[in-house]
Amino acid sequence: MTDSPTTDSSTTKRPANKIRWGILGPGKIAHAFAADFQYVADGRLSAVASRSTERARAFAAQYDIPFAYGSYGELAASPEVDAVYVAVPHSHHYEAASLCLEAGKAVLCEKPLTVNSGQAEALFALAERRGSFLMEALWSKFNPVIVHLGELIASGAIGEVRRIHCDFGFVAPPDPGSRLRAPGLAGGALLDIGIYTLFLPHMLWGLPAQIDSHVVRGETGVDVQEQIILQWPGARMAVAEASLDSYYPTTGVISGTEGYIQLAAPFFAGRELTLWREGSEPRQVRREFPGKGYQFQVDEVNACLRAERLQSRRHSWEDSLALCQTMDRLRKTWGITYPGERAP
Repeated sequence: MTDSPTTDSSTTKRPANKIRWGILGPGKIAHAFAADFQYVADGRLSAVASRSTERARAFAAQYDIPFAYGSYGELAASPEVDAVYVAVPHSHHYEAASLCLEAGKAVLCEKPLTVNSGQAEALFALAERRGSFLMEALWSKFNPVIVHLGELIASGAIGEVRRIHCDFGFVAPPDPGSRLRAPGLAGGALLDIGIYTLFLPHMLWGLPAQIDSHVVRGETGVDVQEQIILQWPGARMAVAEASLDSYYPTTGVISGTEGYIQLAAPFFAGRELTLWREGSEPRQVRREFPGKGYQFQVDEVNACLRAERLQSRRHSWEDSLALCQTMDRLRKTWGITYPGERAP
């Protein structure tokens, strides 16, 4: 697993009381985030911002949030907020995260961190310059089952890991203007759900040495189905499949020289895994927790802020950059760019 050292130049200020959180963009994912926030011990929801004041107020009323703002800039400048969860469409991650970092806020930005690696590197430089914490909201890495998976692999429970297979597919609404299908919103399977199928091999092995793939592009030009084969030295391979046009089992299997581990669906947010070893009975392991599990990434951010770190050791800037670089390579091969896309 990749684990970069804490940035030595950290100047993140440690909050005195419970960490006050703001939500930027009250969409579907923000509702899930807010619903799970009740399970966060060291934090409270303090503010929400939308481009629509009415929408912000409705969201605030639903989750008992004291401050509602009608612009992102108001939330970024608010003295009532220590950390911001950025939940706008993919195409707006860079601008929204930059706004909050410039204002000195800690930022937890929805995955993918940015639409390309150039933007990600610019955010890291900005966070370091401003002394502000930044982490990609790849919540799956903090799921208790995924954490235990890492412990099992590190202990040699299945020997040397040689193969990983992950798939995630569902039928998305056909609306060409939806965030999943609109090029202007950086739509497509890869950035939205394909990243889930890629994070496990990257978590274990880092950047792949070789990538091969097949892709189907939809009517709007974005990727709607893909099969990706990644290879690393030492006979290690991963197969990642994603689709917006068909249903997949959404399971993950990690295979080694002495057994395998199967993650129950959905593999990126489940509560159970099965460990199979040659000559032994399969062993099921469950990890119960309330809600959907979004609270664990918030706990990580809060712990990092208390420790005055600029980045997480469990999901570092290097980890996010590697995912961006792999997705850049794939989109380059497929000939997919987004309108107005640029690397600062």
